[in-house]
Amino acid sequence: LKEGQEYKGEWTVYTTSTFSDEIDDAPGAIPRIKKSGQPMKVITRGERIEIESTEPETHRLQNQRILHHEKIFTDSEDEEKTAEQLKQEEISMSMAYWPDQMQAYDFRGHQGIMCVGNGYTICNAIKMSEDGEAFEGPFSEYRSELGIQFEELRFRVKLDYAVTDTDKEAMALPPLRLRSFTVCRETLGMWPRAKNYKSAIQSLTDVVFFGPAGAEGGLYDPPPVGSEEQAGQYLLLDLDGGATLLFPFVMDQDPSVHEESGWVTSLDWTPGKFRFQVDRKVNGGKGILGLRTLELSEVQSADAETYRPRDGGSNMRQ
Repeated sequence: LKEGQEYKGEWTVYTTSTFSDEIDDAPGAIPRIKKSGQPMKVITRGERIEIESTEPETHRLQNQRILHHEKIFTDSEDEEKTAEQLKQEEISMSMAYWPDQMQAYDFRGHQGIMCVGNGYTICNAIKMSEDGEAFEGPFSEYRSELGIQFEELRFRVKLDYAVTDTDKEAMALPPLRLRSFTVCRETLGMWPRAKNYKSAIQSLTDVVFFGPAGAEGGLYDPPPVGSEEQAGQYLLLDLDGGATLLFPFVMDQDPSVHEESGWVTSLDWTPGKFRFQVDRKVNGGKGILGLRTLELSEVQSADAETYRPRDGGSNMRQ
């Protein structure tokens, strides 16, 4: 929340060929990724409110809620936006990656929301029907966010999945396919590409946001991704600013497919003297909304190679 202070960010949106009207992917093919125009400038802040309730109070956070606000910023010095840019801004601002009002109960894992150290994740999904348990799929849309914050810097990724019309017609439990993802590079109180820096940490933004792509040596601690078949449903991308992202481009919701191994999204980023990797591990099948774990690795960047895990990919002990 940062006491309601504003993060100012540069967001880059990528769309996939899976939902493109212009490109037809071959069945089972890895989707092609397209960068959408110019980055967006977005201002983000969190707000804690107290609601009125007639229910007996059982804990101090019972009536507290967290609201999340995101809005487009238009600089008068920027070039005039194209129709495509304006459309993308409208789409991005209309997508909710969190419940309308987050409450303490949401952070227990069933909603896909959790914080651990410098890492966090939030999630929101739309059920295909009202049948079954409240937090159980199948879902027609699924949006998750994974982020790392360090001092005044924050790096987060928004992943947007949906069911295709073709899959919906052919299957009772259709898979969720990646529709788009957004990389958000944000600084507390100033823009990432500010001309005049106010502190030493902010002078790092050119490197830790826009420097060479990819985490040094690849993903610091590669997580298990199931069978060879399931591993083929993942993408590993190097992002500007020394970051690496691992995520599935298709997630099955059928309990008979990969339910035991579930799904994982990993983000590795080094904002200065520390290197962080956060792993978002969720259930498989219809329980895909629920978190299994949110795991954070933290090491001094100068010692990262010395202490790099060499176990071939394993889950953290609980």
